[in-house]
Amino acid sequence: MDSGPVLSVLPVILGGAAALGSAVAWWRQPSRRARRALERVGEVPLGALAEGERARVRGTARRSDDELIAPITARRCIGYRAVVEESDGNGHWKVVAREERCLAFDLAAEGLAARVEGPFLFGLNVDARAALPRPLPEAVLARFGRDELSSNDVFGRLRTFRYQEALLEHGDPVWVLGRASITIDPRGQAASLRGPPLKPVLRGAAGEPTVLADEDQPGLPPLSDTPARG
Repeated sequence: MDSGPVLSVLPVILGGAAALGSAVAWWRQPSRRARRALERVGEVPLGALAEGERARVRGTARRSDDELIAPITARRCIGYRAVVEESDGNGHWKVVAREERCLAFDLAAEGLAARVEGPFLFGLNVDARAALPRPLPEAVLARFGRDELSSNDVFGRLRTFRYQEALLEHGDPVWVLGRASITIDPRGQAASLRGPPLKPVLRGAAGEPTVLADEDQPGLPPLSDTPARG
């Protein structure tokens, strides 16, 4: 039996599978998922949020509770997405470790503030990306696991890593897409002279996370509002 034709098309099949895998990974990137979600919903001013609506709002992130330390760059932040990738030596990279966290925070716009709560789709773009030094820092090994990031592979070859890190920091302009509710909060503002202080909250849920994305995403207008003071 002549196996020549089969062998000749095998590289084409493998190449097509690799291209398909790359396309799927590109489509599923958090920043692209966030942008698609934002584009499906119209913008609502912070002061016009209605109970129960899923709304897209833009404003300035303000730390309201604790803060986090990014696992690789050690920057103080409200939230982060950190990914460690390994090179296959042929120009391709695969994810070998990842970690993502985001705290609840305040969103300030138009002299008002809303509380933003998860669960989150952390769709901010990567703002730090570089090769990791050798040997890997002890803090990185402890955070992500020594087996995943061991210096050598099973054949004893030296492994090459790089990281990418996306952060939400205090004062960053950001888009938020979430389900709105209006709550009584002593830190809020009264709608009338005798009314209780009210503060909007944007929340996520299982299957419908609160979406976070860079305010300057293509196709979306830039932020021009002055952050609320307080």
